[in-house]
Amino acid sequence: MLRWLGVAIALGGAALFSRLGIWQVHRLRERRAFNAGLEARAALPPISLDSLLTLGLPPDSLEHRHVLAHGTFDYAHQVIAWPRSLQGSPGVYVFTPLRLADGRNILVLRGWAFSPDAHTVDLTPLTEPDTATLHGVLLARFGAPGGALAPGAKFPIYVRTMDPAALVALFPYPIADAVLLRQSPPVGTPDRFLDVPLEPLSAGPNLSYAIQWFSFALIALVGGGILWVKTGDGRRKT
Repeated sequence: MLRWLGVAIALGGAALFSRLGIWQVHRLRERRAFNAGLEARAALPPISLDSLLTLGLPPDSLEHRHVLAHGTFDYAHQVIAWPRSLQGSPGVYVFTPLRLADGRNILVLRGWAFSPDAHTVDLTPLTEPDTATLHGVLLARFGAPGGALAPGAKFPIYVRTMDPAALVALFPYPIADAVLLRQSPPVGTPDRFLDVPLEPLSAGPNLSYAIQWFSFALIALVGGGILWVKTGDGRRKT
C-alpha cells in the first residue's frame, strides 16, 4: 500500500510541477510577444503628440511610441522622484508638466539631476525656457504601482513612485495617463541634467522558473521510480 501511495504522490507532484512549468512557458511567450509589439512600435517614425492623444487610445497602446511635443512647461507643479542613482551617483528624477497647444497636459521626465542626499534638489538652476519643443518616448508602465502622495500636497512634491497612474493623480488639472521620457537635450541647462536611460526590454524570469518547475517534476519522477524499485525489492526479500 505504501508503495502505491508513494508512487501516486510522486506522479501527482510531477504532473503539478509540469503544469506549472508549462504555465511559465506560456507566460514567457506572452512576454516575448508583448516585447515584440513594443519594439515594432518604437521603430515607427515619431508622430505629433497632439495628434496621437486626439485618437483617444488606451495608455498601454502608447507605450514606447516616439512622439514630438510642443508646449509650455508648468514649473509651478513639478514632481521629484527620489532616490534615483545614476552611474553610481545619488540623484533624483525631475518631472515637469507640459501644456500642449490644445490645452491638454502631459508629464515630462526632463532628466536626472545630482542630489547629495538623493532627495532634495534646487530646481532654480534646472529651469529651462517656458516654451519647449522636444522629442520623447511615451511610457505608461514606468515604475511600480502606488506610493504617491494624495492630491492637494504642496508642490514641488517629492515621491518614491514613478507609476504614471499615481503621479497624474497629484495634479489639480487633467493630465495624460503616460509619462513622456525626453530624448532631446535640455535647453539652457546641458550640464545640470543627465539623460534617463530607457530600460531595456526583458523576457523576465519565466524561463528560469519553467526550468525550475520541470526540474522538480523530473526529481519527483526519479524519486517515485526509486521508491517503486526499493519497496519492490523489500517485498521480494520478505
